[in-house]
Amino acid sequence: MKSLAIFLGVVALVACERRQVKDESRTTVRSATTSVGDTLITADRDSSSRKADSKVSTVTSAASSTSAGVTSVEEGQTLLHFSSPRDSICGEVAEHGLKIRDIGRHAVAARIGKPDSVRLQPSPNPHRPAQTDTLADVFYPGLHLQSWVVAAPQAYEILLEADVSDNKYLNYPQLGIGATPSEISSALGDPHERTDDTYTYSCALHVMSGADITFHFAGGRVTRVDYRWEAD
Repeated sequence: MKSLAIFLGVVALVACERRQVKDESRTTVRSATTSVGDTLITADRDSSSRKADSKVSTVTSAASSTSAGVTSVEEGQTLLHFSSPRDSICGEVAEHGLKIRDIGRHAVAARIGKPDSVRLQPSPNPHRPAQTDTLADVFYPGLHLQSWVVAAPQAYEILLEADVSDNKYLNYPQLGIGATPSEISSALGDPHERTDDTYTYSCALHVMSGADITFHFAGGRVTRVDYRWEAD
């Protein structure tokens, strides 16, 4: 009887230790999950507070640090990627990579001089068919701008496209003309769309902002960078 009592006591002790280990494991998992969640929240807050006037050196160093951690866009994901620790460089380049942005063609001429040529095409307003707006194409050496000129009482322009083949119009020339495909993907991640000679990214730092950026390659180097924006 005494042996049986000792045996039962040992069994009860082992069961108690197993329950304790299991409870500690659950606590550890919950703690780890909370820690990961806090990290993600902190990363998002840090990313969303990122300053718009990031320096070129910031892009260069961040490009090196992200080159080992690029992941592909999975099927079903949206093509618009908001800023995070992984893709904030893409959002920065999309929103602030072009030096000439949100100014009309006359302001552009005042800044960089008279264009080589201008093409104006009357176009019906998509929301008011009776209103005739203007599609304006302005050409400079190394730069083509296309704007929608709204015929409102106070006319204003919406920049639709910018095709750049000269780095002097880019805030981040390291990711401009002359860059290699590997340099672009190391900094911005895998392209959201690609062909044999183009990489396209759709990124933003803020809602209703950002752009589609297409890098054109020839001979293993970027030859042109196209920016595209959607107009309501």
